[in-house]
This record gives sequence, structure tokens and C-alpha cells, in this order.
Amino acid sequence: MHPVSPTIGKTSMGMLNLKNSAEISVNEWRHSSQASKPSVSWGSWDEVEDPQLSLWVLDEPFEFGVLPMQPSSKIGISLLRKVSAYIKTKNMYPALNLSAWMHISQLKLQMGPHIPWIYLRMYDILRQQMASRDSRPGYWDFRCEQLRKGRKDKKDEFRVPTFEFLIFLYIQNSYKIMKRMSVQMTNAVKRQDDRWAIRSSEPKIQSEQLHYQYVYDNIEELIDYLQEGYKSTDEVPLPIIEALNLLLCCTTNPRECVMDSLENVVASPRVARIVGYNQETQTVNRAMFIEWLRKLLKLNPWGSATSFVHSPKIYPCTGPTRKESKDVPSQNRIIFNGQKPPYAWTIISNVCYQVLFHSLEEEFTNLKIHRCNNSYLYVPGVYNCVFIDKCINSTIFLGVSAKVTKFFGCSNIKVYCVSRLVIITDCIKSEFYLLTPCQPILTGSKNDNIQLGPFNTFYPSLQQHLDRADLKPNVSNWNDYVQIAFDGMSAMESSSPILRLVEPSRLEIFNFPFQMPGDTNENPLLIPDEYQESVDLRTIELEEWKNRYFSVNHSAELRTESDQNILNSFWAWLSAKGYGREIDGLVNLKNMLNKNDVDGNFQTEFEFSELSGDPPVTLSLTDLISMEDSLSMCSDCNTMLVDSSNLSFSVPDPSSLLELSDANEN
Repeated sequence: MHPVSPTIGKTSMGMLNLKNSAEISVNEWRHSSQASKPSVSWGSWDEVEDPQLSLWVLDEPFEFGVLPMQPSSKIGISLLRKVSAYIKTKNMYPALNLSAWMHISQLKLQMGPHIPWIYLRMYDILRQQMASRDSRPGYWDFRCEQLRKGRKDKKDEFRVPTFEFLIFLYIQNSYKIMKRMSVQMTNAVKRQDDRWAIRSSEPKIQSEQLHYQYVYDNIEELIDYLQEGYKSTDEVPLPIIEALNLLLCCTTNPRECVMDSLENVVASPRVARIVGYNQETQTVNRAMFIEWLRKLLKLNPWGSATSFVHSPKIYPCTGPTRKESKDVPSQNRIIFNGQKPPYAWTIISNVCYQVLFHSLEEEFTNLKIHRCNNSYLYVPGVYNCVFIDKCINSTIFLGVSAKVTKFFGCSNIKVYCVSRLVIITDCIKSEFYLLTPCQPILTGSKNDNIQLGPFNTFYPSLQQHLDRADLKPNVSNWNDYVQIAFDGMSAMESSSPILRLVEPSRLEIFNFPFQMPGDTNENPLLIPDEYQESVDLRTIELEEWKNRYFSVNHSAELRTESDQNILNSFWAWLSAKGYGREIDGLVNLKNMLNKNDVDGNFQTEFEFSELSGDPPVTLSLTDLISMEDSLSMCSDCNTMLVDSSNLSFSVPDPSSLLELSDANEN
């Protein structure tokens, strides 16, 4: 019987620490019949437990490569075995092309037209093998869009490694299995530790533990599945070992973070004898390899819940949005695991009632924003993958994700992001303003009141970040979304009421209020004509109102009184709509940045008082109206947002202001 992934008590983050300090017997949570292992003669295990050799399960395929939905019998192990044998019979090795996969998926698996392409494109994005073969910037995204729309792949460009893609299909059923496994492991922890009986909370099983346990339990079945159609099942060919690099990562020098491929490790002299490697046939002994792998397998040392250190430098980069949250920055859980990309993770957790600005110097790290609420988060940068988890009532400004951006369990959020692929799961009452070359994917059974809009903002380093991620704005499918049905094998109708496009009259041109290196001074994405016309129309309306207001001949006393009345109405409107909290947070953030001398200059020289008090008398209506470096629409209908390139703020409907000025004149 084998141990499941180790656990101990809670850490400072309120999560289980993943250190090898305790083990739970399989009898505590599942039948031992599935835990049997072959018996192999080894000699000394000191040879296996090499301190210079570490092997763990990668989190990326499971976190960003598996759609969170019900497992389907269409890609169950029985049918996948037949597919594997069919591919072997047709000699579709070492690469599987697009036409062959479409034939298998539609005629053999009966998946339908959309799902096969989604699986193929998801795998391609995670591995980024095809894009790396072409030096032309953005070409592969453009080419994939042509292939998706039906253009023939005459040059046979779209090819994926057969064994790796079969593994990718195999793990698609892991979501439901891991949910059941999490419940079983949680119950086992509670039975083992009596202290949980008196606690109101539940022990938290981390994703690294589930990934570890899933691979540990299923590695034997996975290898058998890949060997389907081979004459000998006692020997595993090296191409199958190579394909396991999709799930596994190993290092021969942990201190220097030197990674190596699994096939190179098993062929090395110190491991070859242990796994029964035969150089002539390029195979390893199946039983010996499986036992070696299980003995050596560890938890992911660089996952989203392990090996983290707090980053005090980030704390000053948050500004409270209300008086009672002045002490919140000390409670923010903003941590970084300090490793090298692409294995590094940055976690921004439990940021409440704050305005946060954070820009990493490291590129292609993973970012997770977890359980933030009532906050405004600005995190520009170049990321590998991004995971937004259970955030509510927040505005999230992301940078560029080279692979996948995933949203899960969020409510009432507003997001601005650029990503190669966007996955939205179980989100409610949220708006997403996207630049993505792939179709946004909606999965889960709880999505409701989702709105999609075109990417409508920019920041100074945007173009540089787009180039680093090999993304071009000439291909954007933000409005061509796909909804995956609950069975996971069919696409729902696009007319589903749970999702709609943002109305042109409500488009908000978002303004980034921070200075960064770079020369991007406009949105690289051309928004559709109907949206641009709506923005231009309201810009003209504001200009007309300004001209009418200043053309009225007021006495000095009446002008002052009129200005003050409009300002009072403006500040009252800001407070009532909740925009005042963001202004307070921006000002507090500016003060913290200046006080702590933190990199990241805040773009304003104005001083604002708390909006709960009197409006500042130092800002006249003339100052307010003359700030016209850029114009954009606010999220509410019939309101206009004016940005001076110093600070974004809103003014009421121009018609209402005009009525007020006319009343003062009379």
C-alpha cells in the first residue's frame, strides 16, 4: 500500500502546508486493491533516493489544460484504448496531424465540430511547440484561425506529438476524479487528527496533493493505455517515457534549478540499471520503471501552494479605499515562491477594500488572484498563465498572458486582459473586456449574466508585452465565444441567455492611472465601428455641453455659485455610485508609494479629501472641465468619464449639468 500526498496542519495562509511530515494510509480513504504494486528486486534504495534527482508532477496541465466539467464516456479509458490501438494500426506516429484527429474525433468518438478543435488548440497553447517553429510574429495564431474556419491544411502544418496528445486526452477526466479524491482525503485527515472535530472549518487539500495522487494511482493504467497495440507489454519504449514530460518534471541539480527530460534521466548511467534500460531496443522494464517513478515522485515544489515567501515590498503598493480599512495592507497575502520561470507563482490573496498596483520584473511567471473582494487590482506584466479564483465585487486589470487565463467562481467582477486563451467557469454578473486570438470558452453549470466586450484600454508597456508573448492584435475573437454543455462533448447555442455582448452605449474606455516604461499611447486593438461611433458621439455631446456652459454670460458671483453647485452634485454622485472609493484608494496608494519610495510613480499632483466629507474647494469647475487629454465612457449609462492623464474620475450626465447651469442663470 502506498502513501497519499503528505499533509500537516495549517500554515499562516490558512492552507495545509505540503511538507513530508505525515502520511495517510490508503486504507484511510480508498480500497487497497487499486494500490497494489509489482514486486521488483532493487538491492539498495539509496541508489533511488538520489539527493540530486527530484521528480514531481507539473501543475500546468491540470490547472490550465483540463476543462472543469463532467467526465464523458466519449473520452473514457475504454474508448481511448481503442483510439490508441487505431492510431497504432494506422501508423500515426510520431505526430498526429489535424485531418487525422478530426477524423478520429468526429467519426470514432462522435465529439461534434467544436470540441475536437478546442482540445487540439488547448494542447498546442500549453506546449507552444508549433508557434516556436515559426519566426514570424503572431503567424501561428493567424494560421490557426484560418484552419478553425475550415481552410485546408495543405502543408500539414498542424501536427502534435501523438503520445503526448493521447496523455492530454486521458487527463480530461481527472477533474471529477480529483473532486471525489479531495473529499476522501479530507475525511481521512479529519479521522487522523482529532483536532478537526472541534473546528468549524474543513481541512484544505491542495491541488499539488491531488495532482500527485492522481499520477501515483494512474501511472500504471496510463502506460498500459499508451502501449495499446504493442506486442510486448513488459517493455516500455522510450517515446512513451518522453511523452510523460507533459505531466512530469525532473531536475538533476535542484539548487541551480537545472531541469532535465525524463528520457534523458532514465538513460543516464545511475538510473539505467534501476529501471532496466536497454540501449539497443530503447526500452525500459515496465514494472521496474513504475516502481522507480513511484518511489521518486514528490509533491510539486513550485506549485501554487508550496515554498512561498512573503513579499513585504508589495505591501506599500496597496491603498485603502475606506477609513476602516487603513490597517488592511498588513493583512494582504501577497507572496512569491522565488523560483525561476516558468515554474514561479505569484499569489495575490485576500486583498479587501484596496487599490493594488503590482508589476513583476520577472517575465512568464504564473499569477493567481485568490478571494479578493471590493478592490481594484492593477497587475500589468507578461505572464505564463493566470488564474482568477473566487473574487467578488472587484475590478481586475491584467497584463498579457502568453498561454491561458482562467476565471473560476467569480461574482460581479470587471476584467481587462490580453490572453491567448480565456476560460470562464461558474462566474456570475461579470464583465470581461478581452483581446484574445482564440474563442473564449464558457464551462460549468453556474455561469450567469456574463458580458463580453472588446479590449478597450492600454498601458505604456503593452506593445512590448505583446511582442514578448508573440501576440498580435490583428486576430481577436472576443465576441466569438463557445459554451461547453454539461456533458463536455457538445457546444451550446450562442443565443444562450447567460451571456451577451456589452452594448455599444455602455462601452467603457478604461484608463490606466500609473506610469510605466514604454511608448504605447493608444489601444492597439481597433474596436468595432458601432462601439467607436458610440464613444465619438458622447465625446461630441460633452464638447457641446462645455461650449454651451461657458458661452453663458455669468457674473463672477453667479459663476462661482454655479460652479460650486455642480461640484457638490458631482462629488455626491461619485460617493453614491461608489467611484469615490477608488479615488480614495488611488490617493492613499500615491501617498504610500511616495512615503515608502517604491518604484512605480503615480500620475497625479492633485490632492483629494475623503469623499465622505466636503468636496475640496481647491478644484474649480473650470479645472474639472479643462482636463480633456482623453475622453472615455463610464460603466453607467449616460455618464461621462474624463481622464486628464493624471486621474480618472466621472462627471454626471451632461444634460443634467446643463439644466443645473440654466437654473443658476435664471
